[in-house]
Amino acid sequence: MQAPALYVPDTKWWSHKPATVCLIGSIEHNPTVPWQTQVINALQQRSIIVFNARRVSDAASIQLPDHPEFNAQIAWELTHAIAADIVVLFFDPTSVSPDALVQLGLLADDPKMSLIVVCPPGFWRRDYVAAICTRYELPSANSIAQAVEMVEAILDSRY
Repeated sequence: MQAPALYVPDTKWWSHKPATVCLIGSIEHNPTVPWQTQVINALQQRSIIVFNARRVSDAASIQLPDHPEFNAQIAWELTHAIAADIVVLFFDPTSVSPDALVQLGLLADDPKMSLIVVCPPGFWRRDYVAAICTRYELPSANSIAQAVEMVEAILDSRY
């Protein structure tokens, strides 16, 4: 099997046959949980394409409404989340993650989407996230390891 092809916001992607997994949610500059790397490493034997919202550059960290790279980052994340076969949305318990909460609200009600919500104990709005997952019957995980198992189950059943 091949390792997953990795696409970050600084690259382009095209029509594909392999399953796609989009990683969105908490993106910290100095993450305490290197969650994207953990997911990518765990799925490295799968023949998939991974869309990773973590940029190579920090240009999108300038969060001003008229900053072009900031707007491009938001557009990239939403476009790839909607296009992906599976979305992993992570809430870092050491972060407030307002962007991830917005993403959950935008994506939760799409019945065609395979959205896996990862909200470990300690996240400040964990009860709110759990209520949204219950309301929209979204699979939720307490850890990256559980989320990877869910991704693999979806891949095994559909691809």
